[in-house]
Amino acid sequence: MSNLLRSSKMPMRSESIKPGLRWLALAVLAAILLPVPVLAQREIPLKLWMKVTDDNAPWQEQMGLYVTGVPAHSPNLPFRGTVSRKGRTNFYTLKDSLDTQPGYSIRGENLLLGDLNGDGLTDAVVVNTIAGNAPNGRDTIFVYWGMQPEGFDTLHAVPIPPPLGELQNAMPGCLADVNNDGHLDLLSYADPGSGFGEVQVRFGPNIGPTADKILRGDATYRYFGGFGFGIAVADLNADGLNDLVVRGAFGTLADSSWVRVYWGRSSQQGLLLDSLMEIHGGYGSLYPVACTDVNGDGLADLLRTDTGLPISGGLNYHVFVHLGGPQFSATANFKFENPGDIGQFGYSLGHCIVNAGDMNGDGFDDIAIGGPEANYTDGFVFVYGGGPRIDGKFDAAVGSSDDGDFGYSVAAIGDVNGDGLADLLVGAPRWFYGRYQGYWAVILGSKAMTVTSLPPGANIEESEPSEISIAQNYPNPFNPSTTIQYTIAGARKARLMVYDVLGREVATLVNEVQAPGSYQVTFDGSRLASGVYTYRLSVGQATESKLMILVK
Repeated sequence: MSNLLRSSKMPMRSESIKPGLRWLALAVLAAILLPVPVLAQREIPLKLWMKVTDDNAPWQEQMGLYVTGVPAHSPNLPFRGTVSRKGRTNFYTLKDSLDTQPGYSIRGENLLLGDLNGDGLTDAVVVNTIAGNAPNGRDTIFVYWGMQPEGFDTLHAVPIPPPLGELQNAMPGCLADVNNDGHLDLLSYADPGSGFGEVQVRFGPNIGPTADKILRGDATYRYFGGFGFGIAVADLNADGLNDLVVRGAFGTLADSSWVRVYWGRSSQQGLLLDSLMEIHGGYGSLYPVACTDVNGDGLADLLRTDTGLPISGGLNYHVFVHLGGPQFSATANFKFENPGDIGQFGYSLGHCIVNAGDMNGDGFDDIAIGGPEANYTDGFVFVYGGGPRIDGKFDAAVGSSDDGDFGYSVAAIGDVNGDGLADLLVGAPRWFYGRYQGYWAVILGSKAMTVTSLPPGANIEESEPSEISIAQNYPNPFNPSTTIQYTIAGARKARLMVYDVLGREVATLVNEVQAPGSYQVTFDGSRLASGVYTYRLSVGQATESKLMILVK
């Protein structure tokens, strides 16, 4: 029998959506989170369904460090989502907005779910720090086999210890059929202590402690080594065989980040590594990768967080998209744009780039990207409407201003409130104000989210020139003044306004008819408090805006 652990009642608080909640103030993003392309985007704020905190939790609980959706129709898991908390993973049914108590719990976090041994039950893979030879212990991956009627057999787990001599830095990567034999395989990251980083592959259905295949990185600069910090598997070139995507650093330079795509082979050929594509990225190597269909053509696409090259104007993260198909290229087709100096946009060791499911009911899956550190206090989740009209601008968003790293982890959980729309589970492990108690929340989909975009398959660089354009303010962050540049194409009345995080107007910088041309104005924020502000340029029916950060 399993040492199945039923949770006792804990002093947790659930907050359903209602006026006056401080945390929902930032959800008024329809008026403030930008940029907005001309005659295109109409962003909406997404609604909070529940928010779960524990005011009595000790510091460093880090509730919400990892969140995961439970696969539909899992015979041994009657749950919708999971949330990690201080080295454990709790399972929730989420039957209504007051259903905040976990119904099941296992030791370990950074959960992966899937049928690894082919018995029809969902198995679990977690990482757990085992106390041992050093104060920090050893990161050990455990495979828990699914069992009837519910849960996992945690008494007969398969332990996968880190390489000899390494105390930390082992973690699950993904469950996927990487050798194309019809069985799920386990791919995980490990650091053998040399700083190179490696991907360990264990072929299903016979998963054991010993790796069947090891891919080793070739970076010698350890901090940026991280080969295998990002792992994904999908058929990117539409040849019917799954390909392997690995993120890491290569060479000795700090900016030598690459993504390697190893082309799939048949199960008879095994996992061959001699045919690959390399995609050069920007600074660092710990950025996520993900594979999902973003444009609704039925083909898997590659998403990778990067600063891009060459680096200019600071380290702004974007999520670059390589469309899948026979013409799959190392050059990105477009990018999900950083809405405006959002720190860690699509960049965390939690799962922050996910297929969100169909959140607006248009028949296409949407993409959710976390931005947990917009500044010192604010975190966001941005949703990009999927399908053939997808572009690089977000269509909906939700945020929090409690220094909780809201958006550090994001998971699709299907339709929890019965409205036919997919919903999201979001973690905020730093809540509140750096205490690391953490919380989690459920965000609802909305039919109000519309998708307007570039033509299918078009590159961002090939889009038509805008009637107006506005540049990112400089410097940013700033104290107390910053410069804003903009361009208008025709002689019209121009309005340049500044709004606070609640959507209240705090300054009017321009309100007059102007001739075609380029302009710049200086904004003085000396009388305002530190925080995120939005500046919006309106000329006729065209509107474009960006975020800026005042730090005092």
